[in-house]
Order: sequence, then C-alpha cells, then structure tokens
Amino acid sequence: MFLSRNISIFKSTVLSLNSSGYSFLFIFHLSENNHSYLRYWIQHVDSLGVISIPYSELKNVAFSIEKLTKIYRPTLDEIPDTILDICKKNSEKKIVLVEIGGYSAQVAHLLNNVVLAVEDTNQGHWNFESNAHKLSFPVVSMAQTHLKRLENYLIGDSIVYSTQILLRKYFRQDYILGKRVLVLSYGGIGSAVCKALKALNADVSVYDIDPLKQAKAYFEGFRIVRRLDALSKADIVIGCSGKRSVEFDELRFINNGAILVSGSSKQVEFPYDKIKECIVRNQGIELEEVKVAGKKFFIAYKGQPINFLHDSALGDIFDLQMSLLCSCVKYGLKSRLKPGIYNIPLEYQRIIAQKYVERKISKT
Repeated sequence: MFLSRNISIFKSTVLSLNSSGYSFLFIFHLSENNHSYLRYWIQHVDSLGVISIPYSELKNVAFSIEKLTKIYRPTLDEIPDTILDICKKNSEKKIVLVEIGGYSAQVAHLLNNVVLAVEDTNQGHWNFESNAHKLSFPVVSMAQTHLKRLENYLIGDSIVYSTQILLRKYFRQDYILGKRVLVLSYGGIGSAVCKALKALNADVSVYDIDPLKQAKAYFEGFRIVRRLDALSKADIVIGCSGKRSVEFDELRFINNGAILVSGSSKQVEFPYDKIKECIVRNQGIELEEVKVAGKKFFIAYKGQPINFLHDSALGDIFDLQMSLLCSCVKYGLKSRLKPGIYNIPLEYQRIIAQKYVERKISKT
C-alpha cells in the first residue's frame, strides 16, 4: 500500500503540457519519492518506458510502474547504449528524454529522433556541458535553479541520517556526536550536510577546491583544512563534490577505521572500481571493509549516494521539483530551441512557487 501524497501542483503542470505527437523515455530513479509522480506522468503521455537507475530501484515501486510501461534495467555504464537502442527501435517517433543524470550526453550525436532532453541534476548538467559539441537537440536543465536549491537542505539531512544509521547498526550503536567528519565540497549539498552534522554536535571540517567556498565555510562557522591532512584525521569522509573527491593513490593517507560516504551521484566521489578489488570483509550492499596500503577503512553503499540506501525523504517539496522538471518539457517544446543547453527561465519557477506558497499560507 502506497501512502497518498499531495501532488496537485505536478498534476496541473502535466495537464497543461501539450505532449501530442511526442513519445517520452524516462531515465529515472524508481524510488518512493518519485513513484506517484512517475505514475501520473506515464498515464498522461505516450511512454516508451523507464530506464531504471540501478542503485535506487525499490521492488514495490518497480512492480507498480511495470503495470503501466516497460522497465529497462541496464547497468550504469550500459544506460547510454540502452537509450540509443530504444531511440533506434522507435525511429519514426519524436522522442523527449526525461533524465536524472545526463546519461544521453555520451551518445547525443547519434540520437537523430530526440527533439528535447530535460535534466534534473548538477551531475547531468555537467555531463551535457562536457558533451555540448555532440548535441543534436536542446537540453533544458533545472539543476541550477532557485527551486532546485531548496531540495539541498533535505538531501543534506538524508545523507547524515543514513550515515548515522550505519554507525548505529555496524559500530555498536555508535553515533555522530563528537566524530571528526571531513566534508569534501561546500556547494549546495555539502553546506547542507555540514549544517546537519553541526546540529548533531559533530566535529566538522571542510575542504573545497574553490577558495570562495572555503571562505564561505569559514564565515559560516566551519573549520577549513588542507584535504590530505584532514583525510588522515577524519573518522568519516563525506564526498559531495559531484566529481572525484579522493583518488586511489591518496587512500594511503586515510585514517584507520574511517568510513567513506558519498553524497553525490553515481559512484563518482571515490574510485570504487579499484577499491572493490581491496575488500577484505563484506557486510552486503551497506558497508564493506577495505585494506589499501596497510590502512583499513570502510566504504558505504559501494560508493553510491548513501541517501538512496534509505530512500531519501523529501516531503512535499518534491512536488516543486517534479513540477519544475515537467515545466522544463513545457518550455522546451513551446520555445523551438536550437541544440544547446538552456536553464529554465525564472518565470516558470515563479509560477510553481506561487502555487506552493498559496497551498502553505495559513487559512486561519
């Protein structure tokens, strides 16, 4: 039984979308957060199916969605080729890609019948930017919008929540209080993680490659450090950069017994492809003990974003996010954009925010 949610803003956004003549392919998390929205969206458009992002799929959500449309289950590395294969098999259709991760960027030059892609995440936005020369279709992104940033607070809480669950479960009911935690990156999610840790009285240090963000972290009350020095002292290392935070040859600096936690997309923060060859004890998907250069430490959830381990709870703010993603489609199809990357205009964000505010204003 799924709990009912108030997704009224999203419903009105979908119903205002003129999708006639277009077919939709979703590259999506089959998580509880997305479930109600994805069901409604699929029911109101011509769906070619959902490519499930493997580290976040829940069986009950997949079972529900599979009653409505086909689910594809490639590995992360296989997703771009799966997109290409589906597009080729539907060559007569005009396809809209609804993405979380920018997976189509690698094969964009081969997607002749894609008319639009929309993107939710910074990781995906960066993927499209680095492959901009390949684009044969427009990409409308919400990754760097005002509304998207609101989500960071809740993601930060979810990362810390899942980290604390692992501490309690695998380390004799341990907790974050007093732990030396190194947060790598002080962007939207990294700064939210720092504030959630501080509320639990952790000993928080911050490193960011950008000195402006380092300065901001300092003035917001956090210790700023040199990365490798801090790596040798931290009990917990949380990567939130959206890129590689620690290289394999740098693991020799790590503190014995430390835990590596990813608060980012995919497996980008740590070199898990090499780390997995050094596993000495496996606790299932949640935690693995590793030995590198004489140092023993742990990596959580195979280096994947830990918040998906416990299905991040984002509450009704997710109605804003999914409505904005749908608005990206609306803007992209309406505006006849040329190939390139576009941020959704501010007026589309304001329309959604206004509906949300009206729902929240007290009627008493």
